[in-house]
Amino acid sequence: GVGYGLCEDSVFEGNGRHGISIGHRDTDAIVRNNRVGANGGHGIYFREDSLNRSGCRTLITGNSIEGGIYFDSAAEDAVIYGNGDARITGSRDEYLDGVINVPAESIESKIGPDNAPRESYYHLG
Repeated sequence: GVGYGLCEDSVFEGNGRHGISIGHRDTDAIVRNNRVGANGGHGIYFREDSLNRSGCRTLITGNSIEGGIYFDSAAEDAVIYGNGDARITGSRDEYLDGVINVPAESIESKIGPDNAPRESYYHLG
């Protein structure tokens, strides 16, 4: 697993399974400005894992995502915004309790002038 990772400006296409797979200690990550599409599974997949290892405090923003975002376990303080028409797909409701999915129309109140999340809204370290 990777803690405090940055996945940025990359292309994830043509994978047999998922485009980006998050879990098993992949916490406190930023996933931004990537292109994810034409994969065999979900665009972004939060793997089945215990809560403290499941992708908590992950920020997903500015990505082009085909195949949706799927949570196969709970993740606290995962923030998703500004990813075009990408949607959370098929996840069990109880897995989404800690997920903050910000609608496009309310982004202005959550971000600063440089389009970065306000620190009071999302702890970047």
